[in-house]
Amino acid sequence: MTPLFILPFDHRVSFARDVLGATYPVTKSEKAQLIAYKQVIFDGFLSAREQYKGDAALGVLLDEEFGTPVLTKAKKMGIPFAVTTESPVHEPFGFIHKDFGKALKKWLPTWAKALVYYTVGNEKMNAATRKKLRTLSAFCEKEHIDFMLEVLVKGDGIQRTLMERMIDEIHEDGIAPTLWKIEGLDHPEDWTTLAAHAKAPIIVLGRGESAEHVDGWLTAAAKSGHTIGFAVGRTIFLQPIQDLHNGAIDRESAVAQIAKNYLHCIKVWEKAYGDNHM
Repeated sequence: MTPLFILPFDHRVSFARDVLGATYPVTKSEKAQLIAYKQVIFDGFLSAREQYKGDAALGVLLDEEFGTPVLTKAKKMGIPFAVTTESPVHEPFGFIHKDFGKALKKWLPTWAKALVYYTVGNEKMNAATRKKLRTLSAFCEKEHIDFMLEVLVKGDGIQRTLMERMIDEIHEDGIAPTLWKIEGLDHPEDWTTLAAHAKAPIIVLGRGESAEHVDGWLTAAAKSGHTIGFAVGRTIFLQPIQDLHNGAIDRESAVAQIAKNYLHCIKVWEKAYGDNHM
């Protein structure tokens, strides 16, 4: 399967907080700033895309609130793109649009993405979350839109075991992601075990961790041979955007640094995969 390297910058609450120090929902002027900064990130993505010489698919993940100009450009350029469907308030899970189908039909994205927090053992909340996900999954299947499901798992026990239980419960409730976006695991054998439950391709998320931490996750995932890539966002773009906002660097430098960070993640993943599967 073709490797897939996604740059996600669909963040809303954390983006406003970490870049502007603003409280969500933002003011009109703050929104204009955040829209402009997301275009800087996209320019970094495009720069990396121009420099990249491999065979992987490179894509983006965005929200409509601050990312509509970028989504429009990505669609026009034929770049694989995902549109987020969830409300900025993640617990309990809810959709940003009352009629998410109308929004997805407007964009016809490569993937419809949902982010959920899933506490293993909290069956009341999990059942409510799964009910909503089931409607999204069925819609995507009917409309032939791939469904990217990102799950951040909590609970008591070993993380991989919690993740396996979460995946099994989601499948048992009739939800069929075509792409899993999952937290990093430290050992290749963990991914081997998890993949047996997933029944669909897996990409690794970064969760805003340090570059060193993310490098370890990407290496383990790629070595396993059971993931197809990553979706790493804040680790790549946040510091350059903060530096730009604070006047420490100019726009051109921010674009260049984002491209460099993105290409670094690609290199780490491809090297680990190549060393073990060539």
